[in-house]
Amino acid sequence: MSRLPPIVATMLTVVTTSGGVAAMPKGIKAQAAPSGLVIDGLPNEWVGDWRELSHTVKGSKPAKADLSAKAIVVYDSKFLYVAADVSDDKLVGGSDCVELLLGIPGGSTASIKLYPGVPGKTRGAAKIGGRPIRGAKVVEAPKAGGYSLEAKIPWRAVP
Repeated sequence: MSRLPPIVATMLTVVTTSGGVAAMPKGIKAQAAPSGLVIDGLPNEWVGDWRELSHTVKGSKPAKADLSAKAIVVYDSKFLYVAADVSDDKLVGGSDCVELLLGIPGGSTASIKLYPGVPGKTRGAAKIGGRPIRGAKVVEAPKAGGYSLEAKIPWRAVP
């Protein structure tokens, strides 16, 4: 049974966190994935409704250069894909994360955390409930003033 139609019909939310400071979510509607999507950390081929993640921060409010992002969520029959362009004064691989909150029909939610790796040393990771998601892929690309991140998550991992 495919979970695609009911989940895509709900709003998706992406949250960025950095250094123990969390941003409150803003909804994003998933779109059909473009053909030729490559998960390489460079979201150049992504087209569609990129959304600025406006947020209220819990704790000390960082400067925009330390915590701001835009993101897009797309899907196909096998995967949910996320791309984010994050402004952050320092990429902390394995600690910084982009969190995808899914509203599941029936009132439950699922939190998928996407952690960039340490460039050249460790791979990025996707986790749900603190456990790695088998078959997921997360790739980051550091850049001046932040990083970009691309991820694919298999639908079978979504509760």
